[in-house]
Amino acid sequence: MGRITVYVPDELKRRMDALGNEAPVWSHVAVAAFEAKVAEINQKRLEAARELNMTTVLDRLKVSREKNMSSKKTRGYKDGYRWAATRAEVPVLEAVENLPEDFFLYDTAINTYNYAESLCMKVFEDEDCGRPDVGLLLGIEDDKLARDRDYMEGFVDGAIALWKEVEAKL
Repeated sequence: MGRITVYVPDELKRRMDALGNEAPVWSHVAVAAFEAKVAEINQKRLEAARELNMTTVLDRLKVSREKNMSSKKTRGYKDGYRWAATRAEVPVLEAVENLPEDFFLYDTAINTYNYAESLCMKVFEDEDCGRPDVGLLLGIEDDKLARDRDYMEGFVDGAIALWKEVEAKL
């Protein structure tokens, strides 16, 4: 059995001695206290390790999500810029520029139209701007992209960027 020396304040030692025959075996009390403290510290370590691992996982996944959203938005920006440069007409670009700030803040899961169809209806003032029209008018053939909010926000940002570059020169 291991041995350690424990120092206690003088006042505590006097009170312990005053217990006389009623005093417990102090080494048993100390062992129980040591075991409880060791268990508490180990539990905290375990929780910290779990928390650290979960924090690490969450941080990594957030970076992954941001990277994925960023790449979709970048692709949308390039496509929107190219569309504005090669296909869009002035009234349509003006309509894109004047879209409300919250245009993409609806949930496509409960909306009949995807983001691209909604954009098409808004800027072309066409109540029935379906999938074929999106491909023809906006050049967006991929339905997954047409439903992707990040891509479509990038698309609009790219179109507006091109429009702002040329508007004053017209």
